Amino acid sequence: MRLERSTRGSAITIWECRPSWRPEYGPDWTRSKIAQLRNGDGGWTLWWADRNGRWLEYPCKSQPRVADALAVIDRDTSGAFFG
Repeated sequence: MRLERSTRGSAITIWECRPSWRPEYGPDWTRSKIAQLRNGDGGWTLWWADRNGRWLEYPCKSQPRVADALAVIDRDTSGAFFG
């Protein structure tokens, strides 16, 4: 497994990537949305992807730095990000 990130505008998306686990599915890795950090006037807000891939806001206050938002993901005990 590996983690990747992509950026679009002022949003950073974190992806979980896994190699193909069955030969008949081909050699391509799969990508699953894990988290999205969005930069606004109040700082960085966190979003998590539900099982249908829709973004839902994570219940925490805005974080002033990206590192602070990543620390919230690391401390998550609800399983929203790495359930």
